[in-house]
Amino acid sequence: MENDCSRVKDGTGCECSTITTNNSFPLTDFKVGQKLIIAGFDGCVMSKRLCNMGVGCGAEIEVLRNDSTGPLIIYTRRIRLAIGRGMASKILCRQVED
Repeated sequence: MENDCSRVKDGTGCECSTITTNNSFPLTDFKVGQKLIIAGFDGCVMSKRLCNMGVGCGAEIEVLRNDSTGPLIIYTRRIRLAIGRGMASKILCRQVED
């Protein structure tokens, strides 16, 4: 079985790019209250896990908590999701244009 980390697809049809895109930064770089769009992931297995939770490429999120330690809390699709700092550092985002 071939493992293609450039594209991840699950049974729901979620397809997420793991390629770094221009103007995207790790989720850990953003401040509370900022609204973002997920641009990609730096990790094959993690991107599939997030896609399975409905947080894939193109998803709009808002940062609810980003202290210097502990998990980040994001808001998306009417749910709050806590993400560890290691995983959050591999989620590449860009800020939503106003």
